[in-house]
Amino acid sequence: MPTSIEIPKKCHECRKYSRPITHGKCTFCQTIIDMCRSLNVDQGLIKIFECMHNSRMGFYIHQGVSGRFVHLRELVTQNQIKAIVPSGCMGSQGEIWFARIMPEPFVKLNYGYSVVFTTPYIISEMRNGRFVSSNEKSWNLFFEKNLGKTKIEDKNRAYEFFMKYGLNRHYWNEYIFEGYVNHQDDMILLLPDFPISL
Repeated sequence: MPTSIEIPKKCHECRKYSRPITHGKCTFCQTIIDMCRSLNVDQGLIKIFECMHNSRMGFYIHQGVSGRFVHLRELVTQNQIKAIVPSGCMGSQGEIWFARIMPEPFVKLNYGYSVVFTTPYIISEMRNGRFVSSNEKSWNLFFEKNLGKTKIEDKNRAYEFFMKYGLNRHYWNEYIFEGYVNHQDDMILLLPDFPISL
């Protein structure tokens, strides 16, 4: 089991790209993009950073597996996503995943799949002394309760903003830290008590 110092590093590595470097919304990734442009870096690399910058965490229902691909459906937006998972986790149908997914940056190459950029967080609940998959209904209620706090009327845009920035600067980092239960090489297990309890 990792030490308390290792857990945040493992869990929060990808979050630094979306972390504001001031009290505004200027992120490390945007700073890297600006620096690359000023140095006339290869456009392909800039495109990768832009893809990272535009991506965000999201909650997904595992819809099944075909070959090396995992099929996911995002809560709220209902977007259907075919993805590869570099960590190797193939999961099980019905699981709820909390993950950052990058769409393919070079659509003209027509690979036709996205990449689960983070090690997936599998959201579980404790029932009768066993971990079981969290349920979609609870998460939908959570989003209904919290999306209005973004002050964005369009539900999908409110969700995207909420997943990128939370309700405060450390919102999703605290959720990961507080919800951590255990991990293995290809996945991280979280309990949903936080932020659903908020």
